[in-house]
Amino acid sequence: MAGDGGYLPGSAAGGLALDAMPRPVTILVANTHLMDETTPEIVRAGIRSARDLEAATGIPVRFCAMQRGLAEAFGGPDGAADHLPILAMERHIVAPFAPTPRRVRRSSTVV
Repeated sequence: MAGDGGYLPGSAAGGLALDAMPRPVTILVANTHLMDETTPEIVRAGIRSARDLEAATGIPVRFCAMQRGLAEAFGGPDGAADHLPILAMERHIVAPFAPTPRRVRRSSTVV
């Protein structure tokens, strides 16, 4: 459970210590994306992973984040993805490997 000195699974070091967080973790967000390669199936797989983490930690998954266009596959921004409200977002960062139009200089991206 959260706050009991437990670990979140998945990091290279065997887990992230919950007690090491500057603030307590109170909710989880299913934010699975592969930029333009994301499909509804990938979103559903991410939700399943978030639900597994919810079961392991007791921290509830409260919503699912995805690009606005992808939200249409789930009934639009006001729809639901596997019973989770959708946070529909618009991406404003261009991937460093994305093609750029001729005569356009790409500024560096810090993430």
